[in-house]
Amino acid sequence: MRLAVVALLACSSSPPVHPSVAPPLAAPSPAISDAAIDSAPDDDHAAAVPLPKEDATVPVEELDTTVAAGDLPTDAKGWNRVEQVARDGGQLVALYAHERKLQLAIVEDQNGIQIEYPLGTLDATPLLHTPEGEVFTPADHYGASGGPILFAVRVRSTAKEPLRQLVVYTAGSSLRVVQRTLGTTTWTRVLRLDLRSGATFVGIGTTDPH
Repeated sequence: MRLAVVALLACSSSPPVHPSVAPPLAAPSPAISDAAIDSAPDDDHAAAVPLPKEDATVPVEELDTTVAAGDLPTDAKGWNRVEQVARDGGQLVALYAHERKLQLAIVEDQNGIQIEYPLGTLDATPLLHTPEGEVFTPADHYGASGGPILFAVRVRSTAKEPLRQLVVYTAGSSLRVVQRTLGTTTWTRVLRLDLRSGATFVGIGTTDPH
């Protein structure tokens, strides 16, 4: 009996057990509106030197209207690659991307691509605003002559690289490709194709014009 009383006293002297209370829930974060998302700056463009005349209809990556013909090299020296092309008369020219590869093509009506020249790889194959979706928009897209410029685009080989401006243009019977890092002024002379005297060029938005 004495032992039972001692045990009862020991149990009654234990501290009371209080139920745990969960901390209050944090207030939910306010929702981000679609307008706020759309207005967020693009990292690629935020770091670039501001350039005028970017067209709002076709993205500047597809048709870079900031390049002036007067900024392009006019000399015949310093080209990384030079080829003689035994063609004359009117030439249809297309710049297109397929499976992350950038290609310059001379195209014939009814017969499609006749000659093509690789211009490197891309970080991704873009979806473009031409019927085939792989061909870049020519510089005369808006009905006005693009002058010597057939194509002017912004591309990069990997997502970690800065964008570069790549331009396809003409100088007499020569078809030329240059490129430079966006925001810089020095062109790299990538490719020069010398056709027969009297050759002329038209940029088109398809590789299958028939």
